[in-house]
Amino acid sequence: MVRDLRRLLGFLGPYRLQVFLGFLCLMAAVALELSPGFVWLYIVDRVVMPKRPDLLLPAVGALIAIHAVEALVSAARRRLLETVAQRFVYDLRTRLMRKMAALPVGFFNEAQSGDLISRVSSDVEAVQEVVINGTDQLLANFLRLAGVATIFLSLNLTLGASTLIPIAAVGLLLGRFNRQIKGTYARSRRQLGALTAKLSDILGGIRVIKGFAREKEQIRVFDEAAADYMRTNLEGVRVRTRFFPMVSFISSFGNTVMIGVGAWLIIRGEFTIGGLVAYRSYGRYFYGPIDNLTQINDMLQRAIAASRRIFEVFDAPETVADQPEPLALDQASGRLEFDHVSFSYGEEAVLKGVSFSLQPGKKIALVGESGAGKSTIFALAQRLWDPSDGVVRLDGVDLRDASQEAIRRQVVSVQQDTFLFAQSVLENIRFSKPEATDDEVKAAARAANAHHFVERLPDGYDTMVGERGVKLSGGQRQRISVARAFLAGGRVLLLDEATSAVEPESERLIYQSLDRLMEGRSTLVATHRLSTIENADHILVLDRGRIVEQGTHADLVRQQGVYARMVGVLTEETV
Repeated sequence: MVRDLRRLLGFLGPYRLQVFLGFLCLMAAVALELSPGFVWLYIVDRVVMPKRPDLLLPAVGALIAIHAVEALVSAARRRLLETVAQRFVYDLRTRLMRKMAALPVGFFNEAQSGDLISRVSSDVEAVQEVVINGTDQLLANFLRLAGVATIFLSLNLTLGASTLIPIAAVGLLLGRFNRQIKGTYARSRRQLGALTAKLSDILGGIRVIKGFAREKEQIRVFDEAAADYMRTNLEGVRVRTRFFPMVSFISSFGNTVMIGVGAWLIIRGEFTIGGLVAYRSYGRYFYGPIDNLTQINDMLQRAIAASRRIFEVFDAPETVADQPEPLALDQASGRLEFDHVSFSYGEEAVLKGVSFSLQPGKKIALVGESGAGKSTIFALAQRLWDPSDGVVRLDGVDLRDASQEAIRRQVVSVQQDTFLFAQSVLENIRFSKPEATDDEVKAAARAANAHHFVERLPDGYDTMVGERGVKLSGGQRQRISVARAFLAGGRVLLLDEATSAVEPESERLIYQSLDRLMEGRSTLVATHRLSTIENADHILVLDRGRIVEQGTHADLVRQQGVYARMVGVLTEETV
């Protein structure tokens, strides 16, 4: 727990000055807060008891001045700390986002997007609550406790000791509470992440759910996740409702001891009425902080559970990272080489010793059953992963020596699963080249056979496409994706089943645009369209991660091997 807190507090490093000034204001505010008790003692023992009305006005004036200064100092402290709180949240969220952006795609294959959203949103909020407000309140209440305990003992040692002794029981209860609640809060944070992930799945797949009339089943699954989360929180409620009343009872008991012992000392002439009044005025600054500290401890346990989920992301290894001084690849010609490349997902070997060379301006078709390794080759070509063995080169440069940004400027993909952002058509096309002018965007759309349908949209290029481009058809989304690739430029093009999910009337337009896109570019294409495969300069036949055949279409058909059988199947499917 201490290690987690230390890591969290490390995020406050840039704001040391503001935190230090806030701490000074805090100490001043607590000192001022504890001062009125002495004034009350003075009023009772030196003004009321001796009947000195001439001293009353100055004493009341002193009280007013103390409260006024305290209010100003407290306001300054809150402004300082709340400003730091907002900047802390901003820094933590943006650093978490930068870390996620640096993680390899394999991390996101294992994680759920809804759970990651929960970490960036609710977990960060829970951490912020304790790092800023919790730390502030912890220090304030500790200073109040220490200050009041010192005052109690200084006013009367016997009364002070009898008042403080019951509080030792609170420490014992606190240790027991932490042991019981720690696992509950950790489980609660995990279940909240799972609940958010399930909600994200349902909302993202709402069309499929409605299409198969599975609303009731999905509601049931969501209800189960929500019920698990509720049961865990109720478990926390049970632990808290056992603990907090006991703390309240100890506080009340201590307060009663104070009155009883104080009255007894006054009767014996060993204490004054003014002293007991002062004790009573300080009571709320002593027993109140005890209650507050137990609440802060509860908040702390929640935050520790949340922080561990955040640090799981920060501690995830960046298996694909740039060298300290990566190469830029500014003048790439488009020669892509795989030299004895192997790749594994954990223990599962996906590629095994794959070697080929894609020359500038040429086209290689990848064919094979699903799972043969085609998509993995595309991912390695863009350095979304690094090979387990062997080397991938672009123009003779090992991709591990080049910057990821430079690689992806030169190696452009049009994927089977087209993703559009919930922005305008213009912004979605410009995504591949943010500095592009409107004319460049429209030129790319024309090349992709997209300009005509975009112009007919309600707001043309400013039309919002909806989440994941839901307002467009599959063919329209794919043409936007092709326009992106045109705009990006690049010397190497990756086409991964680019027309497998489009309506027939769009397929011809997309193939026309893809033919234009491939002109002058080195192209790796995975497709089941026989004419595209036949027109490739070279064909690689993949089976279980290995190249089992390669050559031109005519050569491979003559071999009467795996490729010839695939061609036979494709021919039958098109008849």
